[in-house]
Amino acid sequence: MFENFRSRYFTTSDRENIHFLINFNPSAPQKKPVLVFNYGLVCSMLHWKPQIEYFNQKNFPILAYDYRAHFSSSGRDKLENLTFDRMALDLKELLAFLQIENPVLLGHSMGVNLCLHFEVLYPHISKEVIVISGTALDVSHVLMNTEFNKLLLPFLYSLDKKYPDGFSTMWKLINFNPLVHQIIRFLGFNYKKVSTQFVRDYLYKVYELGPEVFFKLIHEMKTSFLLPNLPQIHKPVLIMAGNKDLVVPFETQKLLGLYIKDSTFKEIKDGSHVPQIDFPELINSEIENFVLRHDP
Repeated sequence: MFENFRSRYFTTSDRENIHFLINFNPSAPQKKPVLVFNYGLVCSMLHWKPQIEYFNQKNFPILAYDYRAHFSSSGRDKLENLTFDRMALDLKELLAFLQIENPVLLGHSMGVNLCLHFEVLYPHISKEVIVISGTALDVSHVLMNTEFNKLLLPFLYSLDKKYPDGFSTMWKLINFNPLVHQIIRFLGFNYKKVSTQFVRDYLYKVYELGPEVFFKLIHEMKTSFLLPNLPQIHKPVLIMAGNKDLVVPFETQKLLGLYIKDSTFKEIKDGSHVPQIDFPELINSEIENFVLRHDP
């Protein structure tokens, strides 16, 4: 997917294989901090493509990886281990394996939950954190700015458990439906900035992961209430939020800045839930300025 990157695998302490991409030699000293990209719920590295390409050209060392049970990583047969605790440990072990010290963690959407979870569990590993379009609240209360999800998500989960074959067919039909493409493009992105082809590529990845991964991680996002733990984070954190985010409400994202002491909050005008795709040049500039300000 990306030029000058090497595709590798790492085996975790519980014997899962984690797929990752790097553009640097781990045994050589790095002049710049390693940027570690964490994507969102049933998303992929595609959601960080403009940032990975830009910072690769700027000669930043980069680590992009697939979570357990995602794409080229193993673990689909043990979804009970797909938890934020275990995913955070996977990242800790991967950083140690690559001898990465003081990285910058970047998280989008659910990747924000993972980054914050990592910081609470392992506060002395990363140097800075950059989060986009995330929340530390129970997502069933905030997704799409409605609590209807408290009823809808359990209903869909029960359908999947009761009629797995039928639900898998419905999952496929939904993700390959042109009307759904346009609805997702309108609700999830700035439709004036993001192409239908990008949405098609994204939904193909959603289909590839399947509903089981989606429901397991939704459960993690519902039961992982981190707001009281955020004051424990004592390092620079950049928070970016699109003021037109229809998935995670803007005001909800502002709470992160109130609870994290050394944080900088940036409102992205006309930004959707995926502002790094809507306005890649702006987001790249904000990331670069933040990192260079703390790593001259």
